Amino acid sequence: MPGRSGRFHANPLVWRSIAARPHSFALPAACQRGWEGALVELRLPAYPERMPPEQLFERRLYRRNRPVVHWLFEATRRAGPVVTLPGIGGLVNDADVARAILLDSVHFNSHGPGSFGALITQALGPDALINMDGPAHQRHKRALLEIFSHRYVAQIVTAFGGPMVARLAERLAGGETVDFAAFMRDYGVAMAATLIGVPIDRAAAAAEHDDIFHLATEIMAFAGDGKRRLSPTQAARARALGARLHAYVRRSFDGELGDDLSVTQRLRAGGLDFDAVKDLVTVVLVGATELVIYGLPRALAVIIDSGGQAALRAAPEGLDAAIDEALRITTPSNVILRAVGADCTVLGHRFRAGERVLIAFRNIMRRADRFADPDRFIPGRAMPPELRRLPFGAGPHTCLGAQLTLAEMRQVLGALIALPRPLTIGERRWHRGKLYPGYSRLMLSAS
Repeated sequence: MPGRSGRFHANPLVWRSIAARPHSFALPAACQRGWEGALVELRLPAYPERMPPEQLFERRLYRRNRPVVHWLFEATRRAGPVVTLPGIGGLVNDADVARAILLDSVHFNSHGPGSFGALITQALGPDALINMDGPAHQRHKRALLEIFSHRYVAQIVTAFGGPMVARLAERLAGGETVDFAAFMRDYGVAMAATLIGVPIDRAAAAAEHDDIFHLATEIMAFAGDGKRRLSPTQAARARALGARLHAYVRRSFDGELGDDLSVTQRLRAGGLDFDAVKDLVTVVLVGATELVIYGLPRALAVIIDSGGQAALRAAPEGLDAAIDEALRITTPSNVILRAVGADCTVLGHRFRAGERVLIAFRNIMRRADRFADPDRFIPGRAMPPELRRLPFGAGPHTCLGAQLTLAEMRQVLGALIALPRPLTIGERRWHRGKLYPGYSRLMLSAS
């Protein structure tokens, strides 16, 4: 039937009921009515009594970080290709609909009311790439793509990540227990500092690196509640955080041009002034920091928890396929927001101007009609080509840092599966209230 697949209740009292009784909650019949009167079951699935370990720990990550968002995903993932959430927007569960929306810059945009770009504009300003469309966006994106070449990514990962990963491997091989979440914070911030152009001597710049991490994660957290706009207080706080990050960019921008690997210096050398550079560099930094710092420990945990480590140690050439599968489970972007700029129909689903679209990669990549046993990590799973990189987006706003993220994952995971003994996980703790779910502590040892 053309139209929306389902309609979902957004009353906070309903969500409290879900959180209190997550396995038995069923929506009232009046809240289950579809777009044209069809009834849609939006009942949370009954979990198996013995859940696979990787599935168990991933669910805990989501529940601890943002429980309402977790139950929203669980309640809607089987509800149909597009689900209407009153007061929130149209949630897309289908890969084909998602790709069509991301490729359509005529009817959908990333800067209108309700989009993530609108929040970024309030926090950083109007020229932060993610909140731009049209010729200006194309011009800035082209400049950044020229910088983020295969050669540049290889340089930055080898020069700054290589020594850190080698030391990590030595510690684990020597019998030490290591907090991998803490290591990834150091690793990710070192990369971020390089992108900005801040000196990366950890001993000399520890406070600055910690400040960069705090600023990046706090700015991203403003987008985590699915709000349409920041309140005046939130916007003022976000702008203050952005100004502090801009100060780091300014310091690099004003430095002498040389063989610096920083994006700041390379954009300056390309003729851009500081006003054009500061928001571009800041949004690249903010996106890259949380993605690798929180995503890579989850990917490693999924590999270990599922028992997939043994297969990778026996056949390390399967690492790329395992990374694809880990990204499918952990989804770099759980949701991408788009504003509907004009009425349209996408593959039989109607969208109206002024609405908001939530592309739920968390659900799309766990569809049972696309993947057998979708909540399980299967290292050698054949990934449909059209889905392989979809969690990084599609179209003009495809994630700029995807290539860097994949290179970092190959570097770190490749070194860990090559250790003489397999890894085991000890204590783990989950953080709360961040845009990306993740571990605040993940103790590793090579047994």
